[in-house]
Parts: sequence; structure tokens; C-alpha cells
Amino acid sequence: MDRTGGVSAGGCGGVGMGVAARRRGWTEQCGVVVVCLLVVTVHVGVSANTVLWSPTRSPTSDITCWTCNNKANNEDCNNWAPDLKCPINHTVCQTVHRLSVPRGVSVEVSKRCVHTSVCTPHHVGCSLDDLTGQQVCVSCCDYSYCNQGVPVNGSTALQLSFFSPAAPSRAATTPAPSPFVLPGLLWLGTLWALRSLCDVTWGS
Repeated sequence: MDRTGGVSAGGCGGVGMGVAARRRGWTEQCGVVVVCLLVVTVHVGVSANTVLWSPTRSPTSDITCWTCNNKANNEDCNNWAPDLKCPINHTVCQTVHRLSVPRGVSVEVSKRCVHTSVCTPHHVGCSLDDLTGQQVCVSCCDYSYCNQGVPVNGSTALQLSFFSPAAPSRAATTPAPSPFVLPGLLWLGTLWALRSLCDVTWGS
């Protein structure tokens, strides 16, 4: 202090330099924390996206068919059929009904989920199997539980068959989520919290 009791200019300068040095120190420390949190956040976020959007899961179609293999009749088939969605890209329910000739008694019923190329209007109808002498009737439809019944002749094969107008596949029209969406959100939240912390520290 000078003789008048005031604080010297050198003392004020020393206090100011001390505050500036302390702020620089906190700035450097906050910067280090930011970098560390960035690395951790991106790592966690990418890992989370890998789990959430992993293509290794078994996707299914939006259709459920009555399914069975080589049952004696339609009742046995439907009683056995599990209530499960069809595998992905298997969006048509196919029914194959074998009947004895000329009695027209059920010999075998098979129902399954198939790709659209396997069951088209050209596959619908009845034909004679030269090897077994049985009549084989096929019907195809593309909405859930549409194949509850079985075709017994050409007319019923057509009645039981239905094809919806062609539409783009959901998988083709829905873009896959970006793998950086989640880590980006985590990073923004972390940055905001850290900035608030640094502002409080600098203002103290």
C-alpha cells in the first residue's frame, strides 16, 4: 500500500493476472474433459446403435398364414398351424390340396408362407398329377389368415386367391436410421452440461 492507504497499481495487476491464470487453467481442464467425454460418448453411442439397429435380428413380414406340412385334411392342418408371422419377403400364403380322383376326398394338405414369385395367378388352379393320379389344387393370397380354407376345384381355387395391388416394400421405402443419431444426441447433451459447469466455475 502507498502512504495514502490505497492499493498500488502493481497489486491490482497481480490480482488480475491471478484471476486470468486461474481461468486459463480451468479452460484447459474443461477442454481435456470435453475431449474425453467426446470419445466415451461416441463409443457408447455407436455401440448402442449397433445393438438397436443390428441387421442380425430375424425380421418378419407383416403377414401371418396358416401353415402345415402334409396333413391329412384341412382341419388337421389348421389345428396344428402355429400362429407366427411369415419370414421376411415371404408375403403370400400358399395352399396345396391333394384330392383322390374321382371321389374328391382329401389326401394331403400343405400350407406355407412363400415368396411372391412362387405363388402367382399363374399358379392358381387345379391339375392332375400323372404320377399319383391325384388332383392337385393350389390357391394363393396375400393378407393374414387368408388361407384358412382349401381349394377343391378350379372355381374354389380362384375364389380363395387374392392379390393386393403391388406396393413398394417397407424395407425399401424406409431409410435405415443413421448410426450417428444417438451418439450425436448424447454428445450435445454432454456438451451443454459441461458448458454450464465451466460457466459456473469461471463466474466464481
